[in-house]
Amino acid sequence: METTKFHEYNLSRFMMGTVQFGVNYGIANLSGKPSYESVVKILEHAAANGVTCLDTAAAYGDSEKVIGRALRELGLTGQMTVVTKTPHLAEGLNPAEADKAVQEAVESSLKNLQMEFLPLYLFHKETNSAYIDSVRKMKQKGLVKHIGISVNSPEWALKAIRSGDFEAIQLPTNILDHRYIKAKVFKEAKRANIALFVRSVYLQGLLFLPEKKILPEHKPVIEVRRRLDQIARESGLTLTELAARFVMSLEGVYCLVMGLETIGQLQDNLKLFEHGLLDSAVMDKIMKSVPLLPDIVLMPWLWPKAFHAPPQKPQT
Repeated sequence: METTKFHEYNLSRFMMGTVQFGVNYGIANLSGKPSYESVVKILEHAAANGVTCLDTAAAYGDSEKVIGRALRELGLTGQMTVVTKTPHLAEGLNPAEADKAVQEAVESSLKNLQMEFLPLYLFHKETNSAYIDSVRKMKQKGLVKHIGISVNSPEWALKAIRSGDFEAIQLPTNILDHRYIKAKVFKEAKRANIALFVRSVYLQGLLFLPEKKILPEHKPVIEVRRRLDQIARESGLTLTELAARFVMSLEGVYCLVMGLETIGQLQDNLKLFEHGLLDSAVMDKIMKSVPLLPDIVLMPWLWPKAFHAPPQKPQT
């Protein structure tokens, strides 16, 4: 597994998303939350095949606790870089209140993960980044090593880059969603030496949903998917491989955050990282084939609540 250097950490290009370890999540999740025994097997297999980093969050049910226990039992604590995120903190806290809330949040994640410090701590809610000074105090105490943010719009991504406050940004981008590319987020992040972790690689499964299950609100995606499927066939690839390698090939991308709930899905994901980047001609063809799709397609928190789980913003 290819790795990318992020300060003192070697991050595998595949950052395993673990929201499914804590809650039922995603329209493509048919098996539900995996058992603890299944999680242990998944983590053991992932580590044995070069996966060095995980993504989780305080908001993902009991995902932190499950990961902490499993890594401890497997002897992988300290060997696996765990990226976690703040809970959704109340707005408008004064400095003392913010310090207290952030310290309690950090200590809770440390306890859940059974770790002495958090390698990389992201703001999960963009507006909570107003409490950056409180997180810096956790860094000064040695409880947090590096600070980042998870964003849900190109505008917030650019604001985070230009602020100089963050060492990593997690953002959604996929073969159907080129908003961040066209806003030059990837170029600016690379220039600023900020690590990008890309989530929503398959747009929570919408890329592969059978056409008969596509909601009326999502009809614009059908013709675009057909064009992409044609490009994949012409390139001798599956649509899955084309989609993953498209994101891998974007400049400035350190890791792809890809969730799973079974060993089989893990094995499938591992294979995707064996084939490298797409050539420029294929990338150009994809960029020319995808128009700007409506927000109701690109932003899962706008989808009808019955269509996916969890239905709230933000998602990872």
